Amino acid sequence: MTLHKKFINLSFNLFFFIFFIILKNYLLCDVFSDCSLTQDEYGGDLSKYVIHYYSNQIVNNYNIGTYAIFKLFHTWVSFEFFLIIFQLSFYSIIFFSAFNLIENENLLKNFPLFVLVVAFYPFYDGYSSFAIKQGLGMIFLFASLFLVKRVFSLTSCIFIIIAILNHLVFSVFYFIFWISRYFSLKFLIIVYLLTIFIYLQNINNSWYLVNINFLYSLDLFFIADRILSSFNPESKLRFVVFSSLPLFFLFIPGFKKLVYENELLKNLYQHHFLYSSMVYLFLSEFYYIDRFLSLTWIFYPFYFLYLLQIVKFNKI
Repeated sequence: MTLHKKFINLSFNLFFFIFFIILKNYLLCDVFSDCSLTQDEYGGDLSKYVIHYYSNQIVNNYNIGTYAIFKLFHTWVSFEFFLIIFQLSFYSIIFFSAFNLIENENLLKNFPLFVLVVAFYPFYDGYSSFAIKQGLGMIFLFASLFLVKRVFSLTSCIFIIIAILNHLVFSVFYFIFWISRYFSLKFLIIVYLLTIFIYLQNINNSWYLVNINFLYSLDLFFIADRILSSFNPESKLRFVVFSSLPLFFLFIPGFKKLVYENELLKNLYQHHFLYSSMVYLFLSEFYYIDRFLSLTWIFYPFYFLYLLQIVKFNKI
């Protein structure tokens, strides 16, 4: 495929993607969502963000990056327009990160399928709107993994530092990503299976209490009280099933081979199983356990993109 044709495909897909995001979240938000981003008075996390957007105080000691971005924008754009810029930046980074992974013409033809998946993926909705600190961190997280030649290179480390400055939880992400590369994927899968058995059997319900005071002292999340959750078996099972989707992908013909041949994909898989194991093992009843787990779930559309490399729909 010529560079000119690839540029045309890129431009068309990007225009369609951005237009659809605006249509979904703003112009037709009453159809697709609750129009929270277009309300004059924000609730929940957004009500706190809008205050700090115009303030001269750092919210806490661990989101200096968010504060710096607020200081950069608040003098020349309103909070409403900042949200639009933030959301379009969030989705654009995902778009270019995915486009950078395209290795064959078959994947380029199927790229609009990926675009639709991303547009309707619920976890991207939340992190591109309400959870701004985590969302800003994810912009640099995607850049540090997909827009560099090698993870933990100098350029990648710059993005990593900025991501951590937006939310401390990314330091945990990168630490586990780094150490997971030194374990075999088979071993980490075994650890994961053992961990979810412990989690589903409620063996470790009290373990996380040792860590909970430390988590609250870091002020990582907006939460009024020290809420401790007791998840019912159905909720726990849903968490586990969703976290196990990458494991099921390995049974797709050709995908397991792709995982072992692609270094970045393999690293993401290694991180997924070790990180999920740590969360299920030590944060089993934490109120925001889903936010920790979502740091692995955000890569599911990228796994789908990798899957499109080996799927030819015209032969089905």
